[in-house]
Amino acid sequence: MTGITEPTDDAVTNASGNPSFAAMIGRRRIIQGGLAGAAAFLAGGHTMAGNALAEAINGSSDGSPLLLLGFEAIAPGTADTVAVPPGYTAQAILPWGDPIVPSGPAFSDDASNSAADQREQIGMGHDGIHYFPLDGSNTGLIAMNHEYTVGAQLFPDGREEWTAEKTAKEQAAHGVTVVEVEAAGGAWNTLESPRARRIDANTPMRFSGPAAGHRLVRTSADPTGSVPLGTLNNCGNGYTPWGTYLTTEENFNGYFHEETEGAGLSAEQVEINERYGVAGTGFGYLWATTDDRFRADVNPQEPNRFGWIVEIDPYDPTSTPVKHTALGRFKHEGAAFATGADGQAVVYMGDDQRDDYVYKFVSDGDWLADRKAGRNPLESGTLYAARFDDESSGTWLPLVYGVGPLVAANGFADQGDVVVKARLAADAVGATTMDRPEWTAVHPSTGEVFVTCTNNTARTEANVANPRLANSWGHIIRWTEDGGDPAAETFSWDFFLLAGPADGESGSTLDADDEMGSPDGLWVDANCRMWIQTDGAQPGEGNNQMFCADPATGEIRRFLVGPPNCEVTGVTATPDGKTLFINIQHPGDRGPAEDPTATSTWPDGPGAGRPRPATVAITKDDGGVIGT
Repeated sequence: MTGITEPTDDAVTNASGNPSFAAMIGRRRIIQGGLAGAAAFLAGGHTMAGNALAEAINGSSDGSPLLLLGFEAIAPGTADTVAVPPGYTAQAILPWGDPIVPSGPAFSDDASNSAADQREQIGMGHDGIHYFPLDGSNTGLIAMNHEYTVGAQLFPDGREEWTAEKTAKEQAAHGVTVVEVEAAGGAWNTLESPRARRIDANTPMRFSGPAAGHRLVRTSADPTGSVPLGTLNNCGNGYTPWGTYLTTEENFNGYFHEETEGAGLSAEQVEINERYGVAGTGFGYLWATTDDRFRADVNPQEPNRFGWIVEIDPYDPTSTPVKHTALGRFKHEGAAFATGADGQAVVYMGDDQRDDYVYKFVSDGDWLADRKAGRNPLESGTLYAARFDDESSGTWLPLVYGVGPLVAANGFADQGDVVVKARLAADAVGATTMDRPEWTAVHPSTGEVFVTCTNNTARTEANVANPRLANSWGHIIRWTEDGGDPAAETFSWDFFLLAGPADGESGSTLDADDEMGSPDGLWVDANCRMWIQTDGAQPGEGNNQMFCADPATGEIRRFLVGPPNCEVTGVTATPDGKTLFINIQHPGDRGPAEDPTATSTWPDGPGAGRPRPATVAITKDDGGVIGT
């Protein structure tokens, strides 16, 4: 084996029969207008706000409009570099294997570092990221995710001759890194810091919410069901206004082996595993061969302890990460925060699998009052799944024990059951199946919410929502909560874009200069610029990219192109907007263990022992705000 490729679970585990998002809209419009009519309908969503709104929202400090897209768009590319517009500089920092403090164990080019070294080094598979200021925009903490590992790069001999030491190193390369960084001399550098730490697949945590101590999360090693161990497959992220980091557990199922299907499992657990894709040897990870915790037939409920949103306090290295079960268990991708009309904490989330759902959580009370009273707002609230009712309206369906079908007769004995089996609960209430909903984002001025649906190549029925057979390219959906209240139970929606080749081909709403595929990472910054990152097939087969868009006008420009085989993912900025941080994940991951630099040597360049995922700090040469 040369290594595990990105663990995207292409299977469909949703057998609920719920209508798809497209089918909810119906076939009538596609029959009447065909692909061209559908594309025109979708494109109309781009410009409905108009330039006047953009200027009203995005005014500069002197009252003049702030130019959101003031840079020169770049072309697609295939080079082994990170390309940015003229007038910008991209610096690779924080690569996998570098120590989290300068005095830590140095990276070995031949990947011979031990598991003990890796616990003190930056993890692999860089993904979601956020900057937490210490000294404003000059010094801060970066918290970032490490989604998964590439065995051909992580070990000198790849994944051959598997050992317990290899399991320990691979587990240590997962999770989250917190490092302190400083801008000095025109560059960003890592500092010696007591706040620097690694959180990995073996870090002690705690549960909060309705599944804390629940029968479905108890194991022989933790009979109280209160102390989960570790986090893994950390993909998208979020952050709270009280200064904490939200990391999301996505394709956790792929780490577990169920070597004898159903052996030692209750009928209930068999149903749960089938719905969440726990089966066989997963994605090919070999942890279960040396660590029985990942034997689902030996420890049947261990998989239930993953698939949560985990809150981390980056400022306090002694704090214990918390898995917030009230936010539901599924393949979490993003966690975009908003504040409800009555002060509630609202978190929007996607479940990244074909034919799964969009969710949101609304806290029980005012989050600021909760914080002042010493309560965590994410520990108690209502979880909802989205139903798209017609061409413009939608409903948030509460996933609450005792409401509708969520009763004991249908396998839900309490709210703990509901959140552990959130997918099954959403099936039961009739949520709308989606095309792999991934990152979510909230517009800081208008309150509009966006979600990327990256693709669904298993789609076979064309209609208005997906006017092509097999949705290879993906799309971005936008909605506005009724009354402007993020806690509302109804919303109106449209499409922000339908990705794909240029000028309407395959139903795309994009121009030739903007064509993209597989939108994934998403963020709307404080200046109301939308950053769109890609992971997957691109028109023209170029490398993955990052675009900048004006949400009000729909104008889009290509801002960055990554190196070969990579995913461009994760985005954050300093408070002054003058440094943008993004992550490059799995560059050159198609190189075999015997020649790991076969397709890329980024970021170390010629002579590198292997490509390495890394963070990129992007600055404007004139010292200005990114994007202007």
